[in-house]
Amino acid sequence: MNTFMKATAVAATLAIGATASFAAPNFGFQTRVSDDNSIDLRLINTDAEGFVVVYDYSGGEFGEVMGMQPLAAGANPDVTVTLDPAIQTALMAAVVYTGPVTNPMEADAWIELEVDEDM
Repeated sequence: MNTFMKATAVAATLAIGATASFAAPNFGFQTRVSDDNSIDLRLINTDAEGFVVVYDYSGGEFGEVMGMQPLAAGANPDVTVTLDPAIQTALMAAVVYTGPVTNPMEADAWIELEVDEDM
């Protein structure tokens, strides 16, 4: 079981989409992965209801879904996503979807999260 103890998420934000606007979905600065198989995303802004989905991102490709949480339109502070403890990875991606969950490459925004278990 992967506990992500003393882990830190180091994030680089990449917005994806055909149109960019001030209200485009985005992530605030991310700082931690909890020791209880969850990840706390400090702030997610979206212009419509949707979901944040955390994927295994080993090898730089979207893999299995590790967890997901619904989002309200507007600012979503302190979003906690419970992760599947059976999936062990040091690299994750959190993806924002406004509307239904589809292909992550077509999502509104995503962020790469590196789990550093040595910290």
